[in-house]
Amino acid sequence: MFTKTAQTLGSTIKAGELLAVLKGHKPVARFCLQGNAASSLKTQCTSLGLAFLTADFKLALSFTGNYSTKASLLPKNEDGYTVCYISLVRHEAEKAKKAESQNNHTLLGTLLGYPPCCVAFFGKNASEESAKHNDFVLPCLHNSQGNIFPWKMNIFGRYFDFSLLSHCPCSLSCKPSFAHAQERFALLQNESRETAIMVEGILKSAAIYNEGQVYLLRGEERKRHFTYTHVLATKKDALYNLLKQHKNMQFRDKIADLEQKEIGLGALFS
Repeated sequence: MFTKTAQTLGSTIKAGELLAVLKGHKPVARFCLQGNAASSLKTQCTSLGLAFLTADFKLALSFTGNYSTKASLLPKNEDGYTVCYISLVRHEAEKAKKAESQNNHTLLGTLLGYPPCCVAFFGKNASEESAKHNDFVLPCLHNSQGNIFPWKMNIFGRYFDFSLLSHCPCSLSCKPSFAHAQERFALLQNESRETAIMVEGILKSAAIYNEGQVYLLRGEERKRHFTYTHVLATKKDALYNLLKQHKNMQFRDKIADLEQKEIGLGALFS
């Protein structure tokens, strides 16, 4: 089921969310789908006994890597992304649809199963973030103490379609979010062990964030020195090329250093 869903949705993250809804771990899932994916998902949801609704509008999305950071409204009859709401209980999907139509992000976040602290975090930072990259990375890092965090909390994997969270946590040490991530990984292990191994391999990494772009380094950390073998990037720019030329770097207090020069914000996930 997981592999089929991932193919239909074109996303392992979305397939994981649908699995969480199906198993009763998430009240409602919200997806933005393009082309025939929405109708294909509707057919699959019907066969699984899930309620499926769509919004009365469409969205034009902007992406960084595989992750959409900004959206603008479009009439429903125009080309764009269809917003879908899926739930075990139709009334819950209806409430989510209504909440979004009324811009009630607090209620929508609650219906999507986000922790209350993270729903409040979104509301507090939404205005400022909408004028920037709208990814909530900076306030999340600001609230995070330390430099090494649990790999299941790696939010930077979402830019490459690997994440155990469907929201940006209020911090990388958020306990309710970590519980969500653990639960999601356990579901994934039971449903597709091969995918679970791949997700763990990607999320156990170092992350660099620079001007909205993300770089994941796969390697090993020893006393703040990080030796890496692979680089994933949302953009193959000058920093990507520089990282490819090296195999070692340092991290200090959420700062990434290369050749003793700061190259962006950074965090280690192990």
